[in-house]
Amino acid sequence: MGRMNRRHFLEGTLAVSAALGGAGLARSAVRADSTAGPVPPSPRDVKINIKPLYAGMVHSGVWVGPCRPKETRPPEQERAAHKKRFPVEIERLRNTVGSAANVLEPIYYETDDYFDVRGSTDELFAKLDDEKEEVDLYLQFGSVGRCFASLVGERYKKPVAIPYTISGRELSAYLRGKNLEGYTPIDADELNRLLALLRARKAFRQTKILEIINRPQKIPRRLPNVITDYEYLNREFGIRVHQVDFDELGEEVARVREAKPLVEQTQKLTDGLIAGAVDSNIEREYVVADVQFYQAARNLMGRHACNAFSIDCYEICASRLSEKWKTVPCLTHSLLKDEGYPSACEGDMNALLIMDLLMALTNKAVYMGNLHIHSEEVFDINHSVPGLKMLGYDTPDLPYQLRYRIAQGWGTKLQIDFSKIEEKAVTIAQMNPWSNQILAVRGDVIGVDGMDEIYCNPGALISFFDAKGYFKKQDTYGHHGVMAYGDYTQDLERLAGMLGMEIEVYHA
Repeated sequence: MGRMNRRHFLEGTLAVSAALGGAGLARSAVRADSTAGPVPPSPRDVKINIKPLYAGMVHSGVWVGPCRPKETRPPEQERAAHKKRFPVEIERLRNTVGSAANVLEPIYYETDDYFDVRGSTDELFAKLDDEKEEVDLYLQFGSVGRCFASLVGERYKKPVAIPYTISGRELSAYLRGKNLEGYTPIDADELNRLLALLRARKAFRQTKILEIINRPQKIPRRLPNVITDYEYLNREFGIRVHQVDFDELGEEVARVREAKPLVEQTQKLTDGLIAGAVDSNIEREYVVADVQFYQAARNLMGRHACNAFSIDCYEICASRLSEKWKTVPCLTHSLLKDEGYPSACEGDMNALLIMDLLMALTNKAVYMGNLHIHSEEVFDINHSVPGLKMLGYDTPDLPYQLRYRIAQGWGTKLQIDFSKIEEKAVTIAQMNPWSNQILAVRGDVIGVDGMDEIYCNPGALISFFDAKGYFKKQDTYGHHGVMAYGDYTQDLERLAGMLGMEIEVYHA
């Protein structure tokens, strides 16, 4: 699919952004109320709302000709056949999409000899207008419905899909010629794949990032390649960023450590983490400290209605708060991602956004890390933030160890032995500093590196046919990559087009 007008795509989701308030960047000028609200839905909770349209073609009589070369039926029999088929098709649709989408109340209408709507299109539009803000995809069924379906696409500026037929291809070409979205899923699998792409885009546009930061905007970021134009993110995609300073973070950490119900929650979560680990070399008190940090971050996300998180570990290190609290953000990033919330190290917004897309697309936790080249055909990606749900949110937790990240014995990190994961194919993706281009490669995990080391370890060793050539691309994209298990390069190509982004799937 070619590059499209993103403004048309955004119209259907601006209402959601407005409901959560604000545009671009918000920053706490005063302390918020200490009561944390529920964290908004994560990308894994987002669903696509499908509005089925069923067209039953009922001719005015019985005759044969170029478009009716075989024996035909009287109008009343055609109508009866469509009335019988209509509920069957809707039930088949519900079974096909399962829990991945919401099927809204379907609409049945009839067309005449000239493929026009029998009756008033205004009456049909009046029914559709009531749900126009909720609908993410109009799905056309029946004999012929391309004419009215094209009007629906033009009127609501929403995606329209019709089964892969001559009519479907005509509809898709017509809508795309008008810079609108038309799709022709070939079968049930292709329909579900389309829904996954639409869901990822919808989740992306509903992202509100909690950024904990103490550096004023006028001071250059430690990572100069990181996206800082938050107004652009909001204008183009509906994404918003809410900044919280270290004072508010400190107040929430203190509250978590003092409020009895929160202390009890901390102890319970800590016990579960320690009990679930296959091995641990870190004292319990330090695991507690990192769980408290996680709870504070999650509470702030709820208070400010955010569903993604970022903090620069170098900045909190320089503030001496990490040393004072005996915490590092690593465990927080892992736990949030395992719940479905994108969470990025080092304040890297580029990585956070591509993480957001991959998590919504794959329904898996992802891994973020530095990229290091080993040889012509091997590189690694390493950080201390793997997830237990990297094979999918509906799969058992991966085996993990608890290790300290700081030489003095504190700072909890999860460790996963990548060499023992049966799945080998991975997709590694990056976004450029202007949030308009994606780089993606497909590699294979061939081992693990640095399991016994402190700092940002371990790393997954990746086999790739031209590692040196790939690393030359980092001059444009930066040094962090995001890894998802499975080959999603083709899906990312389609998703980038749907977002109006360029994408480079690297080939030698």
